[in-house]
Amino acid sequence: MEARNERIDQLAERWLTAQATEEEERTLRELVRKGAALPEAFDDLGMLFEGFDDLAAETLPTERRIALPARRPLHRIVLSGLAAAAAIAVGVFSWQQHREPYCYVDGKAIYNKEVALSTTVYLDGFAQLDDPIRLMDRLLEDSRP
Repeated sequence: MEARNERIDQLAERWLTAQATEEEERTLRELVRKGAALPEAFDDLGMLFEGFDDLAAETLPTERRIALPARRPLHRIVLSGLAAAAAIAVGVFSWQQHREPYCYVDGKAIYNKEVALSTTVYLDGFAQLDDPIRLMDRLLEDSRP
């Protein structure tokens, strides 16, 4: 009896440390199934093997049906795409017609900020500010009585 308990103890230790061969695992399972007296440290081993056996016995149902969503006809998909494209085109066109100009140059509406800022013809009057020393001298001369 003592040798048998020692054998069960060795098999259980090897199985729990993942060192048991398939033959040793089969022997341990048979001993546990026959109701062999396990050491107290391995009391839950019987329940664990029963659970493994139950899991191994489970199978999937043989017939399995998956409900697929109904497919829309191709012409509906194409028509939906065309309707979306038309809606986008109408939106862009109406936005172009109703936007406000950035500024007016010579009575023409300028919608592009870069074009408006690149128009330098109206900045010629500021060319005199190019030479600040000459400008200050002139201001001082004009301010003397």
